[in-house]
Amino acid sequence: MLIMVFLRDYSGIQVMSLLSISVVIQSLTFASHPMKSTGDQRMSVFNEIATSLYLYLMVTLTDYIGDTGFRDEIGWCLSGLVITVVGVNLLRVLTKVPRSCKKIARRIKKWASRRQEN
Repeated sequence: MLIMVFLRDYSGIQVMSLLSISVVIQSLTFASHPMKSTGDQRMSVFNEIATSLYLYLMVTLTDYIGDTGFRDEIGWCLSGLVITVVGVNLLRVLTKVPRSCKKIARRIKKWASRRQEN
């Protein structure tokens, strides 16, 4: 990513190169299935697609678009996208918390029963 420093005056090229990287990561994620569970795999793909959407919208904020009213609308779209992604990821985490708490409670009970036996 050091090359992004040298491209600091060329925001369009920066965004397009990041978009290219995102598409490559998406294709690798689809092809290799790096996550163990299906839910985690889906979240990874969702996050990569959201990243691509974010970058597509960022292209419209470069100097090529002169209409500031359009930029304001795109800014609101970007804010909505970020809020949606954070909300979906937060819901995913919150659905995993009860399962994790049950596992922890079982391990504590098992540890306490072993301790009482000794």
